[in-house]
Formats: sequence, structure tokens, C-alpha cells
Amino acid sequence: MRIMVTGATGFVGAHAVRSLSEAGHDVVLLVRDPGRVTDALEPLGVDPYRYEVVPGDVLDDRSVQQALTGTDALLHVANVYSFDVTDAPVMHRVNVEGTRRILHTAAERGLDPIVHVSSVVALLPSDHLTSDSPVGSPHGPYPTSKARAEVIARELQDEGAPVVITHPGEVLGPHDPHQGRNSSVALLRDMVRGTARTVMPGRVGVVDVRDLADAHAQLFTAGRGPRRYLMAGHDVTFREQFRLLAEVLGRRLPRAPIPLGAAMAAGRVAEVAQRRGIDPGFSSVNPWILANHPGFDDAATRRDLGVEWRPTTDTFHDTVAWLEQRGLVSRRQAGLAAGGRPEEPAGATGFNQR
Repeated sequence: MRIMVTGATGFVGAHAVRSLSEAGHDVVLLVRDPGRVTDALEPLGVDPYRYEVVPGDVLDDRSVQQALTGTDALLHVANVYSFDVTDAPVMHRVNVEGTRRILHTAAERGLDPIVHVSSVVALLPSDHLTSDSPVGSPHGPYPTSKARAEVIARELQDEGAPVVITHPGEVLGPHDPHQGRNSSVALLRDMVRGTARTVMPGRVGVVDVRDLADAHAQLFTAGRGPRRYLMAGHDVTFREQFRLLAEVLGRRLPRAPIPLGAAMAAGRVAEVAQRRGIDPGFSSVNPWILANHPGFDDAATRRDLGVEWRPTTDTFHDTVAWLEQRGLVSRRQAGLAAGGRPEEPAGATGFNQR
């Protein structure tokens, strides 16, 4: 199958290109900066010169038409991911209007399937998440943009278009083309460094980018119609993330518990600073997601696609090892994940206690 991929130089998109290629598909890349293709794909063991690369983006109708010419299917990954409130206009243009343009164009051309990578945040708030959960009314520019884009995708599904919607959770793993500036990977990096130590109540789904890519590669069979798949990974509380990461590192991590109310208030103050050109690196969106992310059931996804999510500790280990290899954390900070020694016996830290 010949598949056009948007967002191929990003974290999720680059790994998806690898999985699609390994599954035997021919891939066309629509990218804003062709110069980033090599840096994004070569570390994954993928030959970047084997692909047709079309310069452009989802808001450029000409380049979209060119990239879709002769293709059978679409994987739409491209989006702007930011918790900076000043990025709201660009997130609306790319995440909402860009999605509208490319999904409708793909449907008009008869592509099958048309895969839209949404997000769990588009379904929040919720009491319990499944593949059948309705679109939510989330808080903040990024979650709101993903919810509005999902409405567009679901409208096409209702019309019978073979649109497949996926809902990843918090995506982590090695080989981030943005060198750890991706929000989820950056947070893990800062937890390892000890600069992110705030522990808030709440939970998220943690999914490995490699498993997510393999799951997306399973979707490309024509004739199966509209579908939705929750790809949230493992249900992990924020407190548990610190504990599991400490286990991987073999050392204690500094932690500072904070109530959600205080975190939300701090986030609102941070948003005022963002509007004045200062980005503290967080907003009220982060605690809101933790507070409104319920438990979930993705058994249907794992059954239908034949995928299993690797243990969160494996994802943490490989992410930290990669961060250390790239010089984004020190060998001492990476600890056991970089082949070092624990700072103290594991029994003294309570790492193995459940």
C-alpha cells in the first residue's frame, strides 16, 4: 500500500514511518522542512533516501494534492503540541483547519483507510475511557484543538468515510527528533535531572512510541470502514511515574507534593507570564489533565490489532538511556539506565514496594 504520512519528522510520525516501512508499505512524506528528514529517520535505522518527500504542510492545498497523488491511504500525524496559551492561534490553524483540509481531501480522493491520530485529551473529561467514548470538552488550547479536530474526523465517519481515529496517551520512548524538547520526553528528562519534582494527584496513560508506531501500522487494510482505537498504554498515576523512574535509575528522586488546586492556581499565573513573553514551562492544562483523566479500557484495541504495550519501566529505561547517549542527562543522573550503579541499595528506597 502507498501511504502518505504527515508529521513524519516528528516523534510519533518518524517512528510510524519506520513501522510502516517494516510492514512493507511504500511511504510518501509531506514535510515542512525536508532537511529534517535525515535527522529524524536515520537514528531509527531507516534509509531516508528511499522515500518521496514533498515539501509543504497541511495548510498548503497544492502540496497536499501533490503528496496524495497516487496514494492509497493516509496517516495524519502532524499537529502543533504546546501548552503555551500564546500558541492557540497556530494550534487552531494546524490542528483544526489543517485536519479539516487534509481529511476531506483524502476522502474526496477515495483513500482507504484515512488514519487520524487524535489524543486521549480530546475525550476529556470522562468517567471512564474506551474506544467508544464521546468527544469531550477539555480545558486549554491544545486539548481543545484536538477535540475540535476529532469532531471533524467523526463527522466524516458518520458520512461513511473510512476514517480511523486513534487516541494515544502520554507518548514516551527513545529517539525523539526534537532532542528531548517534546513535552512528555522533556518532562521525564527534567524528572531525571531533579528540576521537575512536583508530584500532583492524578493519572495518565503512558504508551511507548515504538508500540504506538507498530499499532498504527496494523491499521492499513482497506475495506474495514470507520473505526476508533484507544491507544493509551498503561494507566499510571503521576506519583507512580516518579516511583517507577526511581526504580529504573536506582536512586531516589526529589519530590514535592502539591495539591491540584494549588497546581491549577500556579498554572494560571504561568499563563499570565506566557502572555507577557515568559514561558515557565507549564500551565493549568497539565494539572487539569491529571485531574480529569480517568481509568480506561483499551482491551478492544489490543485484541483487534494484536498489540501489547511493553512495561512502563522498559519505556522509562530506554528513554533515559537515549537521553544519556544524547548528552541530555548526565551518566550519574541516568544511573542504572546508563549501566551505572545505584546510589543506595534498592531496599532502602522502597523501589520494590507496590
